Amino acid sequence: MNFRMTRIGDEPDLKDKLTEYLNNKWVEEKPNYLRSINDAIRARMILPQWYILLADEEVIGTAGVLENQIIGKPEFSPNICSLYVEEEYKEEKIDDFIDFIYDDVAKAGIEVLYLVEDVIEVEEEFLEDF
Repeated sequence: MNFRMTRIGDEPDLKDKLTEYLNNKWVEEKPNYLRSINDAIRARMILPQWYILLADEEVIGTAGVLENQIIGKPEFSPNICSLYVEEEYKEEKIDDFIDFIYDDVAKAGIEVLYLVEDVIEVEEEFLEDF
């Protein structure tokens, strides 16, 4: 199986696959994701950005990095949102995926990313490595 990671800003042709996947995994309205994804495609800056994990060109994971998703909590900015990796790939690929995201934003000078979601085990394990 061929795995790869990319960001939507580098491959805007994956926009439809990404939005469909997000809407299947998260109970949200498509326009909410679409607006942020379009901003990532048009952006000249690093944020917002959306990341895609693919296996044989099928989406198996996603994550977004936003300036501030958490209203009233600016101290948690920027943060990773909508982090999801398919169960059968999670153990093998989630660390690599988070590393890819962190390395990408680090190139733009962002040294800290917050992960504020219901993935406490992943967050704790990941933070131990840094």
